Amino acid sequence: MGVPEGRSCDYVIAVVGQPSVGKSTFFAHVTGELVRVANWPGTTVEQKIGIVTFEDKTLCLVDLPGIYGLSPTSPEERITKNFLVSGDWDVVLVLADSLILERSIYLP
Repeated sequence: MGVPEGRSCDYVIAVVGQPSVGKSTFFAHVTGELVRVANWPGTTVEQKIGIVTFEDKTLCLVDLPGIYGLSPTSPEERITKNFLVSGDWDVVLVLADSLILERSIYLP
């Protein structure tokens, strides 16, 4: 998965959703990590890992590229699909655009 050397995670949280729903903004806010954020798809092209301590637990948040479905059409979507299929996570946090909620949470 790529957890930083010498660190262990009590929980691995995969942050997923369609492009441009705010995954990286959420990730940066929660972890304090500097990540590139933009208002167009394709800004995140690889997974990024941030470590957070909450109530004596170490949480590893994994910021993943945007994905429209589980049949990837780009190398970035393939990164996300492969991570999800690997099962190397404890929680999947799906971020969605509340204005198009039905489309945002649909992963065919």
